[in-house]
Amino acid sequence: ARQKEILDLIRVNPVANQDALQVLLKEKGYPVTQATISRDIRELNLIKKADGSGNYRYVVADAPLLHSDLFAGNITAADYAGNTVAGNTFDFPYIHGKLFLEAGLPFYSCSNEAFCSDSTFRSGAWSVDLICGKQVTTSVGSGMKQSFEVFPAEMQEALSVFAAEGGNILVSGAYIGTDVWDSVYPVCKDSTSIEETRKFVRNVLGYRLSSGSGSRKGKVRFIRNTLIDTDLTTTLEIVNEINQDTYCVESPDGISPATAKGKSIMRYTDTGISAGICHQGDGYKTVCLGFPIEALRDEEDRGQIIKTTIEFFRK
Repeated sequence: ARQKEILDLIRVNPVANQDALQVLLKEKGYPVTQATISRDIRELNLIKKADGSGNYRYVVADAPLLHSDLFAGNITAADYAGNTVAGNTFDFPYIHGKLFLEAGLPFYSCSNEAFCSDSTFRSGAWSVDLICGKQVTTSVGSGMKQSFEVFPAEMQEALSVFAAEGGNILVSGAYIGTDVWDSVYPVCKDSTSIEETRKFVRNVLGYRLSSGSGSRKGKVRFIRNTLIDTDLTTTLEIVNEINQDTYCVESPDGISPATAKGKSIMRYTDTGISAGICHQGDGYKTVCLGFPIEALRDEEDRGQIIKTTIEFFRK
């Protein structure tokens, strides 16, 4: 009965995230936990899809397409036939490392697994640049194993230790908020681990999710605050259309400061939603961005973000 109610709700309501679905279910007499909702979403095979207005909502993945204005703007199956489309080139450590070298700092790179399991990779490092790209929790294989979580428990532990020892942290990615407070694909998450991850993100990294659809135009600007003093007024552009040069970010996250120790440092120009934050921790600092740095169209803009981050870490 509950799952039938969910299908009815998403059919008549533009349900964009699990929190909204939880509220609607409660109104219908179904007070459930997020873990239950995650399981229902997976069992019902629900996914998020953009509607004609560019906003995302839950739909059934295998539902047939109907002639409707709802998805009319997205039925472009043959638009890119015969064209080269950029995917994951796996060279993002090079792109970021080059920016740090140009800013006058040396760098070395390692995998997430190595960073978490081998403390020598963290020992003596002044800062870490966690490149999340479009990474998001996904169920993989016939056993529906959960993979590609942005902040698995071992990463939370490694970053917490690194911060406690005075290390600064830069995090960027399109789903660094959505993966913690919501989901993109139908996955089942344990309610205890969900809350532990949210606590880590709020208290150590210093941000929370404002919107899983921060911008449709992909343009951001720096804003001045008491932690980062910048006179930059240029508009930075995120690649948000399919192309042959770099992967695109259709819907970057909106993230806001989670504590009084943080400030917003960037906003999306079309929505006014906070696109990034800086956070003054106890003996360390963080900068977190709801979009991938490497997805910025202009290399100079990427470099400016790295330089501004370094200046904040040095203050």
